[in-house]
Amino acid sequence: MEIRIDGLEELLRRVMREELARGREGWMNAEEAAEYLCVSRGQLHNLTAERRLPRHGQKGQRLRFRRADLDAYVEERGSRDR
Repeated sequence: MEIRIDGLEELLRRVMREELARGREGWMNAEEAAEYLCVSRGQLHNLTAERRLPRHGQKGQRLRFRRADLDAYVEERGSRDR
């Protein structure tokens, strides 16, 4: 038996993104950003390589992502899906 509540999955994703970002002053590493966006690290790499998602940091250094940039990507993606 499967129970479905419309919108619950998206609500849970949003809550998880908010909780992951809390206390990080708006910056995340690649692992946190991937989890925040609900994508794999490989998908996150592809998004940055395609310049669909801005990243901060020099080549060869750890990448950092601003929460505001990730939120903007989520909003843009959501509006295209509708």
